[in-house]
Amino acid sequence: MTGVNARKSVDLNRVLHKLDSDGWCVTVVGDVQTVSALTEHVRVVGRNLGELVPGRFRQLVEHVIPQAEEVAYAGSLSSVYGLNAIPLHTDTAHWPTPCRYLVIACAETGPMPAPTVLLDSRCVALSDYEMTACQCAPFLIRNGRRSFYGAIKESGREFIRFDQGCMSPLSLQGQAAMLAFSAEHHEYALHSHDWKPGEILIIDNWRVLHGRGGERTSPGRILLRAMVK
Repeated sequence: MTGVNARKSVDLNRVLHKLDSDGWCVTVVGDVQTVSALTEHVRVVGRNLGELVPGRFRQLVEHVIPQAEEVAYAGSLSSVYGLNAIPLHTDTAHWPTPCRYLVIACAETGPMPAPTVLLDSRCVALSDYEMTACQCAPFLIRNGRRSFYGAIKESGREFIRFDQGCMSPLSLQGQAAMLAFSAEHHEYALHSHDWKPGEILIIDNWRVLHGRGGERTSPGRILLRAMVK
């Protein structure tokens, strides 16, 4: 599959419109027979949105496979939740500026399929106290020697930063801010995407939180992910 053919299979104008209106977009590519072909689609879609940034192992398109706690990368959400559901979060929340978009494709649903759950932060109704807590309560954002302090939502900042895996509240107000964006708190606004092989989900990572739904999944579930800044 050439880059030209991959580009023709995705309506970029439609993608941008859906990202603006909903915060995410689902598209289905054409006749994709191999993982390498689907990987090329992910790469091309990402490059049409911006600059691809390498992931943990310096890959521009990573394989995202559920891992049990004992074999998951230390410090990752999988190291805490394993094959169970993973809570809502911002990808790369430990970066000073998280990546803007995620381009995720389904290569295999696996024997225990699990949906991706989405929450548009613009549809979240917060109380005055919760809003103040999200804007002002300090968190330690852990990133090894480059750890820093920040808040979930800051005045004048375009993105939301939310990941209980790398963010530790430093006050009771911070604990309230973390609970303000839990899935249980906003079931009315959650969207659950059930995967089919060949689908591509594009997420505005500055705006939409995502997680893994379902009670449990298996390593047979294989997603491909590219991060775009």
